[in-house]
Amino acid sequence: MKFYLVEGITLKGSDFGDGHRMLTVVTKDLGKIKVVAYGAKKVKSKKRGALLEFTRTNIYLRKNKEYFVAEQAEGLEYFPNLYGTKALLDAAAEIAWLTDRFWPWEQENFKLYNWILYSFRFLNNGVWSKLILRNFELKLLAFTGFKPVTTHCAICRKPYRGEWWYFGAGEGGVVCPDCRLETGFYFEVTPEILKNINTLLLAGPEKLANLSIEERVLERIKAILEYFLGFQLGEKIKLL
Repeated sequence: MKFYLVEGITLKGSDFGDGHRMLTVVTKDLGKIKVVAYGAKKVKSKKRGALLEFTRTNIYLRKNKEYFVAEQAEGLEYFPNLYGTKALLDAAAEIAWLTDRFWPWEQENFKLYNWILYSFRFLNNGVWSKLILRNFELKLLAFTGFKPVTTHCAICRKPYRGEWWYFGAGEGGVVCPDCRLETGFYFEVTPEILKNINTLLLAGPEKLANLSIEERVLERIKAILEYFLGFQLGEKIKLL
C-alpha cells in the first residue's frame, strides 16, 4: 500500500454514507484524483474544514485499488470571501467545473494548478470576477493543449495585421477572409477584440489585477469562449 503527502485544491465533493465525503481534488504531484474522506462530514472531524471546496490543503493519502483515501488533512489557504456572495461562489464553481472537464485523471499539470490558485486568490481579494473568468478560461485552454490560434490565420498562417478577421472553432482560432469557408459558423473579430484576447492570454498574475478591459469587450470574448470551449467538450455551455 502506497502513502503520499500532497498539496491539493478540492474542486467538488459529495456526501455518502455516515458522514463521509467523496472528493475531486487537483494536486501538484498526482494531478486530478478521486479522494474518499471518511468521517469528513462530521462536526468534530479535523478534515471537515481542510477539505472544503476551493481550499488549498496538505493531504496525507493512501492509495487503494480504486481511489485515494485521505488519512489526514491540514488547511493551508482558505478563501472565505468566495462564500460571501453568490456571484463569487458561482465564479469559483465555474472554474472548478471547467477544470474538472478539461483536466484528465492522474495527469500532472503544474501550470494549471497554479492558475486555479491565482484565480481563487484574485476572486477572494475582490478583483472583477468577469475579468478573472475570461483570463482563466483562456489559460485553461492554453495549459490543456487547446490554445486558440490568435496571431496568424489558422489555415494559411498569414500573420494578423489588425484587420477584421473571423474566429472558427473547427479551425482552432482566427482565420483570414480568404480562408473563411462559405458554410460554417464564425465570430467576426475586430482588432480590439483580438488584442484583448491576446492580452488576457499573456497576462501574468502580477499584471492581471491591473488590467482595464471594457465590459462590452469581455462580453464579446465570453461569447467566443462559450462557443470554443463548448466545441472542445462537444456540448453547448453557458459561461457567467
